[in-house]
Order: sequence, then structure tokens, then C-alpha cells
Amino acid sequence: MATGKTRSTSVGPGNSNIRVPTPTNRTRTSYRNTISLLLPRDEIIQQEYDVKDKESSIAFLEKSPFRQPGTPISNESLLLTILYITQYTGIPRIVVEGLRATVLLLEDNLNSNANAATPNIQQITESISASLSTQVAADLSSSLSAHVIAAISPHVASILTASETLKTNVDEIAKLKDILTENSKEDNGTASAAATRAEKAADAVLNSIADVKNVVESLNAPLSTTKPGTSKSYSEIVQQHTQTPAPVSAAVARAATRDRQILIDPVLGQTLFAPEAM
Repeated sequence: MATGKTRSTSVGPGNSNIRVPTPTNRTRTSYRNTISLLLPRDEIIQQEYDVKDKESSIAFLEKSPFRQPGTPISNESLLLTILYITQYTGIPRIVVEGLRATVLLLEDNLNSNANAATPNIQQITESISASLSTQVAADLSSSLSAHVIAAISPHVASILTASETLKTNVDEIAKLKDILTENSKEDNGTASAAATRAEKAADAVLNSIADVKNVVESLNAPLSTTKPGTSKSYSEIVQQHTQTPAPVSAAVARAATRDRQILIDPVLGQTLFAPEAM
């Protein structure tokens, strides 16, 4: 097998200064080898290799020199792992070119899907938001309508009851008005005659009261003019006509006289002595 020039490269962490042959175009491929590569996926996966599923793939990559330890598995990290594999010793150039092409196309596809997914996600979000808004508005409107109807139902019932009662009262008042109108037409003469008699009776009472007042006033005037004046007592008369104070001896004599005298105040309309005493 022909070999080309070697070059120093580092494959994976901890592996440095490994002499890896530079891929050349001298690798010969045949139509038979190309056809043998184009097997169905399941048949290729079922070949006698240790890596056959997700768990074995993760375990192999964790132990392999193609990945940095502790790096989480993602699309970007897996693409970088494929590029690391192309740097491994002894890989034919055609395999390296195929892996590089695969990595670049996968990377472009992932970026395209990410860019295309953004408008799709936005459209999906807007559609979901519109649908939820419509549903929430419908549910909220129904709920609010039910609550409002439940809240105002008693008041509406009260208003209807009051309006019915008012209508009944208005009808009764109209009937009563008609009855009063008919009675007033029938008893108009009788009512006028009764009112006239009542007015005459009231005038007679007022005239009688005026006559009584006049009689009382006429009786009070003679009494006030003929009423005798109040007579003074003897002691008051004596005190009123008392002369200029006399000497001390006269005053002593007068005091002795007052002690022995009897003052009689006659009452108007009565005699001084009882008739049987005379």
C-alpha cells in the first residue's frame, strides 16, 4: 500500500506528536467496494461492532480520544468529533473527504433548520396565542354574563314587582276617580244644600258668641264705675294727720294712750256690732 508524507498532529486530548500520514489521492477504489458501502442502515448497524445503540455510542465516545472529557453531547460537539476522527492515522483520503463533506452539510442543514424554525415557532406561538385568547374571551364572557345575570336578577324581579304594583294602584285610582265623578254628579244638589245649611249654622254660632261678648262687656263697665273706693283704717287716718312731733312728755303720754286704746276697722257692708248684741 502506498504511503505519503507524514505530519505531526494531535488527535484528542492527551495524544500529541502522533505521526499521521497525509491523505493522498493514491487510494484506489473499485466499483465493487463502492457498492459494498451502500448497504441499508439497519444492516450496517447490525454488523459486528461494539457500537450498536445510543448507550454504547455514548460509552465509546466517553472513552475515545475523539472528544474532550466532560463535553456535553450536542449536534455541534458531535460534528466536531467527526472532524477529530478525520485526523486519525491511516484513514483513507476518500473517507476523510466524505466525513468532512458530511460535517459541513450537517452543519449547514442545522443552521438552515434553526433559521427556518424561528418563523415557524413565531407563527405557532401567534396561532396558539390567538386561539387561547379567543377561547379565554369566550369562556370569560360566558362566566361574566352568568355572574351579572345572577347578580341583577333579584333587582330586576323587584323592579318588575314594583311596576306591577304601581300599575295595579294606578288602575285602582282611576276606578276610584270614576266613582267619585259619578257620585259628585248625582249628589251635587244634596252636597250644595248641606254646605249651605252648615254655613248658616256656623254664622248663627258666631253671632251668638258675639252677643255673649257684648253682654259681658256691658256688665263689666257699670261694675267698674260703681265699685266703692277702699276705705282707710282709723290708725292710718290718725297717722296721716299726725302733727309735728311734740316734746318727749307728749310722746310718752301718746304711747300710753295707744297701749290702752282699741282700734276697730269696720268692714264694708257689715255692721260694727251684731244685731243680737244690741
